[in-house]
Amino acid sequence: MFVIMQNEYPQGSIPSIRRNTIIAACLDVANLMERGGTGFQTMIESYKDSSEEKQPCVMIYPGFLDLRLFDKIYQAEDSFVEKSDSEKIIELLKESPKSTKELQAVTSYGSRSRFLEEIINPLIEDGKIVREGSLRSPTAVFRWIGCSIP
Repeated sequence: MFVIMQNEYPQGSIPSIRRNTIIAACLDVANLMERGGTGFQTMIESYKDSSEEKQPCVMIYPGFLDLRLFDKIYQAEDSFVEKSDSEKIIELLKESPKSTKELQAVTSYGSRSRFLEEIINPLIEDGKIVREGSLRSPTAVFRWIGCSIP
């Protein structure tokens, strides 16, 4: 929804006016600003694949501009599916081998023995991870062996 009030301009033809010359001058000197007149076109182009209700909203009034942009990468909390502790462990181990302490830190387990019993041991038994080093060694790490969680 591309809304323009007060002065009517067809979409893509909003006049290029530096509305805050001080900020514009600072951005220009810092080489953080595109050439004049490209901002609205760049913004509109970046939203071309967004739904109608997520389109930029521009309102022009005498003396000021009201620009509203929707966050294109935000997802509502209920759209996220929480990963299980086992999935979190596998994701970490895909990066590199990790110690028990490093793995336990990403879970809700406070007890090391419960963490080992309920998360680590089943992953080892299922052939998803292996322990490198002895059980009690402070240098022992776990490594992912390439099997995914069903």
